Amino acid sequence: MPNQGNLFSTPNEPATAVETATAVEPVPPQRQIPRWVLVIEITLFVILRLYVGALVVLLPWRSIWTTNAWINNWPMVASFIAQGWVRGIVSGLGLLNIWIAFSVLFRRKRSY
Repeated sequence: MPNQGNLFSTPNEPATAVETATAVEPVPPQRQIPRWVLVIEITLFVILRLYVGALVVLLPWRSIWTTNAWINNWPMVASFIAQGWVRGIVSGLGLLNIWIAFSVLFRRKRSY
């Protein structure tokens, strides 16, 4: 079989054209995401962020934050989360969620 190529070429043999050619993989065409899907995604993201943000801002200052059965099982945790600075940090995370929701809303509105 004279036309069959060698699996291992020796240094004395020149490389054939098949060995020197590089394989180019075809690039699949990129599909565009429909605009309505993007609008629904952004809307749901903003609504979720606003809801979670409002909940996390208000919840630490309600009585349920320290007077529930789950927290009362661990007195050290209950005394820790009852401190003002812990409540402030948690409320700050809620404000951060609200800020992220508005920044995404206004940034996406300009890009359409």
